[in-house]
This record gives sequence, C-alpha cells and structure tokens, in this order.
Amino acid sequence: MTTTGLSLNKAQIAELGGVSRPAASKWANAEDFPKPVPGLGTSNSPRYSADEVRAWMKASGKKIVGDDAYRALWAAMNTWRDHGLDYRGGVGVVTSLIVWRYVSDPTSPGFHKDLPTEFRWQSWRDWTTGNPLSEIQRGMEYFEHEMNNQGLFDSLQDSSVAGNPRDLKESLYPVMDALGMIGPDEFITTFEAFYDRVTEATGKSAGEFATSKDLVELAALAIADIPGPIHDPVAGTGRLLLVATTEGIARNRVTGQEISRSSRSMALQRALLAGVDNFDVHLGDTLADDAYAQGHAQVVVMNPPYGLRNPGRDLTWDQRFIFGAPKRVLDLAWPQIGIWHLGPGGRCACYLPAGTVFRGGEEALIRQNMLKAGSVEAIVALPAGMAIATQIPLTLWILARPGEAADPGRVLLIDQTDQGDRLDRTAFTVDIPAIAEALQSWRHDQTVPGNIPATAVSVEEVLAHGSNLTPQHWVQSPAEAPKATKVRDQLAALGQAIRELSNLHLQTSVEIRTRTAPVAQTTVGQLIKDGRIEQIRPKYRVPESDLSTTVGTPVVTGDWIRRSGPTSSFVNPALVEQPVLTKPGDVLVQTLGGLASRVDEEGGKILHTSTYQLLRVHDENLIPAYLAEIIATEHNLNSYSQGSSHRRVKISDLPVPLLPRPEQDALVAVLTETRALNERAKTLAAKAQATRNILAEAVAAGAVHVTKT
Repeated sequence: MTTTGLSLNKAQIAELGGVSRPAASKWANAEDFPKPVPGLGTSNSPRYSADEVRAWMKASGKKIVGDDAYRALWAAMNTWRDHGLDYRGGVGVVTSLIVWRYVSDPTSPGFHKDLPTEFRWQSWRDWTTGNPLSEIQRGMEYFEHEMNNQGLFDSLQDSSVAGNPRDLKESLYPVMDALGMIGPDEFITTFEAFYDRVTEATGKSAGEFATSKDLVELAALAIADIPGPIHDPVAGTGRLLLVATTEGIARNRVTGQEISRSSRSMALQRALLAGVDNFDVHLGDTLADDAYAQGHAQVVVMNPPYGLRNPGRDLTWDQRFIFGAPKRVLDLAWPQIGIWHLGPGGRCACYLPAGTVFRGGEEALIRQNMLKAGSVEAIVALPAGMAIATQIPLTLWILARPGEAADPGRVLLIDQTDQGDRLDRTAFTVDIPAIAEALQSWRHDQTVPGNIPATAVSVEEVLAHGSNLTPQHWVQSPAEAPKATKVRDQLAALGQAIRELSNLHLQTSVEIRTRTAPVAQTTVGQLIKDGRIEQIRPKYRVPESDLSTTVGTPVVTGDWIRRSGPTSSFVNPALVEQPVLTKPGDVLVQTLGGLASRVDEEGGKILHTSTYQLLRVHDENLIPAYLAEIIATEHNLNSYSQGSSHRRVKISDLPVPLLPRPEQDALVAVLTETRALNERAKTLAAKAQATRNILAEAVAAGAVHVTKT
C-alpha cells in the first residue's frame, strides 16, 4: 500500500493508532513527534506527514491498527463536521470518488485509457483550480457520456456536501489523501468496508434502509442453486443483488429497479468495481411503473421497505397482483411482484416483517390465495436484531409461480426466532449455511431438516388455521420434557432456599427514637456548589456500535445501578474520546425513567452517557453510601420528577440531611442488610416459580406423576 506524500490530521492519527483523539493530541504534543507539514491544514487542524507519523509510532512502540484505506476514509469524512458539512450525506461523495479513482488513475486496474489527460487522477496538491471537485465532476460527466453509463455518479451530484460552498476544497484534502491509500486490488473491498463502517455508525446511510450482511448472505445462498437471470425490484445500493449474482449459477443477466437516484448510483458503482458487466438498474418506482416484463428472471431477491401505506392508488386492475390487490399496507404487494417477474422453475427470496405471516384482513386473504395456488414454498422466521435499522423480526419467504413450489400441498416452516447467537446488545446472527441447505434440500427432494427446528405443514391444515404461516405456531420445541430427577433436584433446591431464609434475622442492632431537634438540611446542588461533592459528566457519548458484551472496560448501565443485573456492556477505552472513569467510592445515579443510585466500590468503569450522573465525594464527613441511599427514595422520585411520559429527576434539587457520621454509618448498615435480605427473598420467590413451572411442565408432558407422602 503506497503512502508516500500523504498527510494526516489528528483524527486520522487516532484512527491509525486505534486511540482516542485526546490520546492522539498528546502524541502530537510530544517533543519528538513530527512537526506539521508547512502549508497544509490550519493552525487549529494541522496535518502531519503520514510516513513520518508511522515511523514515529513504530519507534515509540505504538501499534498501528488502522492502516487501511477505509479507516482513513471514515476518519476523513468525520472531519467534514469541522467545516460545517453533513458527513452522513457525504457517503455518496466518497463512494463516487473511490470509483472515479478506479476509472481515472493509470495505476488502477479499471483505468479508462481513452480518458483525456486533463481528467486523469492526481493528488489534490497538483490541482491548479480552486475547487478540484468541480474539475472531477467534469471528468465524471465525460465518462458517463462516453461509456453510456448515465447515473454512475449521481450519488455525488445529489449530495448536499457536493453542493456546499463552505470551504469545500479543504474538506476534500483528507478524503483525497485517503483515496491514494487504496491498493490496485483493494477498490471493491475498500468500498464495501467503508460502506459497512458508515452503516454500523448510522444505522442508515444516505437515507437507504440498509440490508445487513447476514440477510444478504442468507437470501443469496437460499436460491444459489437456481440458474439464470436475476432481478431485484427494489435494488437499493445493489449489495443483495450483486452477492446473489456472484453466489449463483449462470447469472447471464442482472437487472433491478430503484426509486432513489443516489442509491441506484451506488448500485452501479458496486457493479463496476465488482466487474459485473451485464448489470442494469432502472431508475423508477416499481409499484407505479414496473420497467421489466413478466417472467424475465429466474431468480428474484428483495428486501423491500416495510409497512408502506397505499397512497390511495387503485391496484385492482394491476396484472401483477393475482392473489389480491393490497388496499392499505403494501407489504404483501412485494412477494406478488416477485412471483410475477419469475420465469418457469424460478424462485423468489423476499424479506418481510413477521406480522405478514399471521395478520388478518386483506393480508390473510392474500396468503390464502397464495397457499391455494401452490406458490409458497417455505417460510423462515428470524430473530429480531438481524436487520440494521430496525429491531422488527423478519421472515424470509421462498416463493414460486403458481403450482411450482417444491410441494404445492405442503409448506416448509423453519423457526429460528430463538436459535440465533447474540453479536452485541442488539444484533443476532443465525446458522446461515444450515438454513440455506435446508431450503435447497426441501426444493430438491422435500426433505425436512432434522438439525434445525422445522416442519412441513399441509396447505389444508394452514388454511384451517386462518392461513397462519408463523413457524413458531407449527414447529414443536426440540426441548425434552423435564425428567423426574430434574424435578426432584428443583424441589430440593427450593427446600434449601426456604431453610436458609428461615434462619436469617436482622444482624445489625439499632435503636429508633423520635428526633427532638431539627437536623440541618442541604441539597445535592448546594453540596456541589460548596465543593463537597463533584458532579462529573462525560463530554462525548460512546455510540452503541462501539459497545461490546464481552471485551473491554466495563460500562456503567442502568441495570447495574439498579442492581437488577451485572455489568453487561464493555468498551475499548481507546475508542472513547475523553473517557470518564469511575473511582472507588463514586456514587452513580439514574435520574431518567426512575430514580436509583449505587456506590461503585471497585471503580474502573466507564461512564459513557449523560443519562447517568456521577457524584464524587470530597468531604470526609459525608459517606458515599449514605449519599446514595438518601437521594434514591420514593419521596424524592415523586416530589422532584418532571415530565409525564419520561420522568426525569433534577438531581441538584434533591435534599440531603446533614447527619453526623455515626448516624450515617448506622443507617447504611441497616439498609445494606435489608437489601441483602430482600435479594434472598427474591431468590426464594424465583426458585418457587421455577419449581412450579418445571413440575407443571413435567406432569403435562406425561414425564412424572405426583403423590403426597
């Protein structure tokens, strides 16, 4: 990877080293750190020679973790915020520039040799014009016209960033430097890695409802055995269409339709970088004006927009909707469009919300007609968290032309709703090869898989149950009925818990008397003002995408403050800008959606959001545990909370009685012990409920019988 002549700002240095910006700033302040390159950057944002920075990092024992073009592009796009530019809307600019370097750089494998010299790729330092982007756009227009590839760079032309006159030239410096890092065989991988990085951080990119990599792979493999032309009626940025093309057989024609200019542009860019030549995505609204003829594809894949409402369009006479024209919600319009595009023996793989398999009304009637026609081959229910921008659980529909499903009289139902592996707090994945193999085996010889929860149900039986295609409704749980030994063990554990609780009593001896003299009162706000306690808030919020469930420094969470669960979130401190780390004795307070507090006895946790308050006690006469106990009371919650739907407590208003330390100690001792007793009681209640459940389940399954002794 060539890096000579590149320059980096502090954000890019942080990305390169996998550290926070403040850490990178400390590096830059070191006496032996390379000096800024004269004439580059500004006094507030200097730029440093990339080669010199790497040499310094190696000499100083710093690990280089971000020496990838996509990381540099992400860091460069982030700097646009310093110029008042919308970096989220700049995704199309960066992807267009990746493609432009691919076709205009003589060192690139995609170089267009007939491109005039004036349009060929060069470093921004070599541009004589005041705005290199305008010259690049002229070259893009020439290329689109000469190659008859209209719309290839629309994502740049439509971007709000490209039209922003404020300091645009300087904002492009780091992007163009990062583009120079792309090696000859790295264009498509850089494009995809950069796009994934943006999608991970924003959930949506360039306004598109993004399709996750797992959903793409599952749909692509599910129909990989069907040869012939492929089509996507809602192509988006083309990832699903292209992956299904490369995974499939004899994809001699690749087509699609997309309503968004910028999304279609990125689909064309992906195809160009991937070397897919027979690729055509039409710009237009598939619902209103389908550009492709009936039966022109053997494979259709799609991840359509969910929950679209019919704007009042009468679809009754639309020939595509042979199973019923949706009048309100358009979810079940998409599978019908997919089937309409299929040729003989073709298959459609379509993602839809889970509700489409069981909702009543017009949707039930459409499902009924599809089932009677023998067009529904299989349904796969997926766990929530597999999509990017929504937690709605999805289903994968495998469809065929009427009468051409693998077994027109039965439907294969696969339940994966509780089979996934958690990737992080919100994301799940499933055994994609196993599901794809099951779908293909069913298609070829009607084999019901035995390694995953699945069953084949007759169409007649499904129709008798309201056309309910919910796999969970039909697939029996693989779990065995509890054995007698397990039931006896559970009863023994309950008995032990009862005995332990019966032997407990309040250990702390206290005396409760009526107070005859008033006690001095203050507030949390006054204690902060007096310097007796310090209120600390994180300056920067850690994005959800940087959190992990297994690795890193523990993060303060509401469950931990409320003692309803252990610390379940972690983060790499290098990813946190100006991290706030707790110390032993810090008081953490939840003030939104309730009122709770807890002392961090160990310290070493990261406070990653201002949702929680950190109070650090500096007065030796104030016990942290007392402060935590006295502010988190029902009275304070009811008296000082604000708002109706989301109650928030203003922590500075909360009263604090100024009790002598011996009284604070006594109160903390009693409350600590009562909390422990409460937890033991909860444990007993949980064991009692678990015993009831397992006993009833075992009896219902015929595994045990119960007699009194």
